[in-house]
Amino acid sequence: MSTWKSQSFSYREGKDLAGFDIIGIMSYTIQECIDACSTYNHIRNANLCRAAVLLSDMHAAYFGDAGANCFLKDSFNETNASQLQRCILAVLLDPIQTARRYRAVCAVFCVVCIFLRSHIHKTSEFTEDTTKICCYFV
Repeated sequence: MSTWKSQSFSYREGKDLAGFDIIGIMSYTIQECIDACSTYNHIRNANLCRAAVLLSDMHAAYFGDAGANCFLKDSFNETNASQLQRCILAVLLDPIQTARRYRAVCAVFCVVCIFLRSHIHKTSEFTEDTTKICCYFV
């Protein structure tokens, strides 16, 4: 899932990350929670918010200790993540890794397009221009 600033997050359901809190807020959805993380990064002009945890029981979270159900985190370490039902951990993806993953998907798509052109569609409807369009992003 991506935020309004095009930052990408991966999700792990049932995971919590104790500590490392920047701030806790109330949020209705995981999208609002990661948007808050992205906004924090935008304001600070750095990727300081590395993860966010959303607790789904708003009532218990609000009237419990924290007064919040969305917690922005300044660090993420998979070994520190613990099991907790009814919560979602969202981790900010490295933009370089995200770009590499995107290029890899495009490369596979390009190979499929070339295969289709050369082996299946030997008609004029699947032209050289179609292959160029398929491979545009690679």
